[in-house]
Amino acid sequence: MSEMLEFIADSAKKIFRDQVTKELNESVESGAFPEELWQVLAESGMLSIGVPEALGGVGGDVEDALAVLHLAGKHAVPAPLLETLGAVWTLAEFGEEAEPLPMSFVIGDFLIEEGTPLKLEHVPWGRVASKVIVAGTINGKPGIGQFSTDGIQVVENQNLAGEPLDQLVINDPDIELLSEGEQAKQATARLLEIGAAGRSAMMAGAIEHVLNLCVFYAKERQQFGRPLTRFQAIQHHIAAIAGEAAAVLGALSGSNDALSRGTGSDEIAMAKIRISEAAGTVSSRAHQLHAAIGMTYEHELHLSTRRLWTWREEYGNETYWANVLAERYLTKEESLWESITKTKRGNVHAGSVV
Repeated sequence: MSEMLEFIADSAKKIFRDQVTKELNESVESGAFPEELWQVLAESGMLSIGVPEALGGVGGDVEDALAVLHLAGKHAVPAPLLETLGAVWTLAEFGEEAEPLPMSFVIGDFLIEEGTPLKLEHVPWGRVASKVIVAGTINGKPGIGQFSTDGIQVVENQNLAGEPLDQLVINDPDIELLSEGEQAKQATARLLEIGAAGRSAMMAGAIEHVLNLCVFYAKERQQFGRPLTRFQAIQHHIAAIAGEAAAVLGALSGSNDALSRGTGSDEIAMAKIRISEAAGTVSSRAHQLHAAIGMTYEHELHLSTRRLWTWREEYGNETYWANVLAERYLTKEESLWESITKTKRGNVHAGSVV
């Protein structure tokens, strides 16, 4: 970890530890927005990491931002961090300056007709977003654009984690196109990968926190005069969760390293697949270990497990990214073995490479 990255991570950790509470999460689930937390994040520069200073950002790179998102997942931060970072990175790509305001983005197919309202479904944090990026196809052609949310109709909804996932109705759609054609197609692919990589980092943080909760509970809880850690079945649960957490960190590390080199497409897909699979295993075992207390709203376990169940489906679930990888490998000239090992078959014999 570089000195700059360590400084950013320490700052984010302190902010989240001081600002994010169970009460804050409950208030956000009830419809409030964490204004004080957002202001602190804006003042600290956390909302523009990876954006050049010339465009109003604080510099840094994607690895710095993913470190912050990892901590956000660990602390169950109820704010549109990933959505805002994805939006400001996309805007910066087209020369737009970063603003410390809540933003969001949606990827899909959009039909814009004069006199016909445009309905955007499942917009993360749509009710508080100052701008929304739309990417994918616009009127049947690859396109990417932005629009202001001033004066639009919001139909509020939530995902399983209690995060806003709204419908936005634009009666007179006036979207500012940022790009069309091949450039827009590539920018859309990058935005989807940003979403997948960001969610992977956040899920890894949530899994780490779930493991910590399980270890703490097993040490503190007594049954038949002994702590739960003395029971073999409980040891098996903790070992399984710890194994998944280790695999998740390995997958995330590989994805982050590849992203830093600018060659992260396959690694992002692999990480999202592995971490999404781990999310289900970790959540079910954690609730089994905690038993009845873990099913209550008063216990904090659900703040992480509900997010894991939700995030594994966002920006491509395991099936989606597995299909993407399959299509990529089927169209490559090299074999699957050669793609994975980066070694030509002719140089392989008896389990060794020469």
